[in-house]
Amino acid sequence: MNNTFNFNRFCKVVSLDVKRYVNQFGLTFLILCALPIVLWLLTLVFGFTMPRIARFGVAYIAVFLSAILVPAKAFGHINLQREGVSFAMLPASSLEKFLSIAIICILTPVLVMACSYVVDSLLVLLPFGGFDEFVSGGTIKSVSSYMFLEVYGDGADSKAFVMDVLGDLVSHEEIRYFSSMMFYIALFLFGNSLFKTHKTAKTLVILIVFSYAVSMIVRIVAGLGYIPAEWVTQGIDYNVLLDKVRTVKLLSGIIYALITLGLFVGTFFKVKNQKY
Repeated sequence: MNNTFNFNRFCKVVSLDVKRYVNQFGLTFLILCALPIVLWLLTLVFGFTMPRIARFGVAYIAVFLSAILVPAKAFGHINLQREGVSFAMLPASSLEKFLSIAIICILTPVLVMACSYVVDSLLVLLPFGGFDEFVSGGTIKSVSSYMFLEVYGDGADSKAFVMDVLGDLVSHEEIRYFSSMMFYIALFLFGNSLFKTHKTAKTLVILIVFSYAVSMIVRIVAGLGYIPAEWVTQGIDYNVLLDKVRTVKLLSGIIYALITLGLFVGTFFKVKNQKY
């Protein structure tokens, strides 16, 4: 079977993969989408209000878990000697097989986030429970601003910097979160095709080591880890800090975008050249 693309054949592959996905990952998907209900029940039992930032954080964790779990849990068979025979024998090209798996893995976190948002919004509409405001895109900006203030202080200058100067940076946080999720999907998809045992755990170790290394390199290049002496005695120069933050975001974005593309390409060739 060559690497040409036939739409009808591709649809049949997707149909088979979706059935396998439902059997292998369906319950996990439902549990991740139901996490807002767990939080809501806790507020009902203990009588407190759950901040929307905390609810967003739990939803993001659910999205992250779906991105790292779905490749191995739903498609962990593709490179195994015994279980992978059925995958190898599918009457489809390597491109069609890869696209089917990649699309399903990419859509899973998107669906988890959408379902979490819908469930959360429905719970807000209830006249009881501790969900009293909707989660919105501004929540991501609130999280980013909160993290910044935790690092650099919450004085008047810091707050003004976040609100007035850093605004254009946090306004694109949605894109950054999406880009990060694409990187996670690409990495764990590649790890799923590379490792034969403990696929998720081994890839998670690589993620931790790699993320730390990239973070340190980018910070050194941007000079973000260096604190000028005058900052200690005279206060932080927020214009200089802004330039450094911009550099970190730009360099990180370029590095992760290139690596994400490389990981997807690597997974395709691994699927194409898989030997059993």
